[in-house]
Amino acid sequence: MKFAYVCTNFNNTSYTLAAIRSLYRCDPNKQLVYVVVDNASAPVEAESLSGLEREFVGLHLIRSERNLGYFSGLNLGLDYVRRFHSDVAWVIVGNNDLVFSDHFVETLANKSEVYSQYAVIAPNIVTLDGDRQNPHIREHIGLARIRAYDTYYSSYLLARLIAKIVGVGRRHFNRRDQSGYATAREIYACHGSCFVLSRKFFETFGELWAPTFMFGEEVFLAEQVAKSSMRILYSPELEVIHASHAAVSGLHARQKWELMRIAYSLYRPLLISRINDVRVP
Repeated sequence: MKFAYVCTNFNNTSYTLAAIRSLYRCDPNKQLVYVVVDNASAPVEAESLSGLEREFVGLHLIRSERNLGYFSGLNLGLDYVRRFHSDVAWVIVGNNDLVFSDHFVETLANKSEVYSQYAVIAPNIVTLDGDRQNPHIREHIGLARIRAYDTYYSSYLLARLIAKIVGVGRRHFNRRDQSGYATAREIYACHGSCFVLSRKFFETFGELWAPTFMFGEEVFLAEQVAKSSMRILYSPELEVIHASHAAVSGLHARQKWELMRIAYSLYRPLLISRINDVRVP
């Protein structure tokens, strides 16, 4: 059974190296295909990537002349896998700021019979602070939370105030979706930092739906899968550590909020539609 890992890289090659080394350690047959899409990194970072090609057999580096963003960048890598490694059964997709558990590949292989029934497998993602990022959205986002998002994205200054309030009373504002992290279950949306695509996904789709430069990917993937009557499975046995926000550390807070606001304007109608669908008897 053959696996591939596709990630994007932008001026943080050290994270890419750590992610690939962690997967290399847990790949018993050393047949895993690595595809790194560099989103027009600075010259010094681009040179560091060249060293990865020399260190890892089976690593392919795709250099984009411009920063395509997250999902669009990943699509370059997914296209390469489909064209040149059609025998790959599972594609591990995500950020480069990940460290995979020693049994990640083994678990994926051992549970492939169950996993193959789903288009997407969501792993058990743990941040450096110990927070769980999956299950990201179990069923759907309710109207009350959408109203809160409307307020948050109405003004940057208001968003900063809300962020401070939530930061102080964090345990009172967290959604309870992640509290079920110990139990495998079907979910509406997985966290966008890391997920696994099965052959079932590629039998229906040629690529990830990527309407934005960055952010909102969880909802876009969830809707892409759901509209084809497929589901996402959360599996706590697949463990990965996520250095959360490392991939966007170079963004100014205002710039990040603007990108998130644009993404929200596109996926808000999807959330409203999902609520209306649930209400239909």
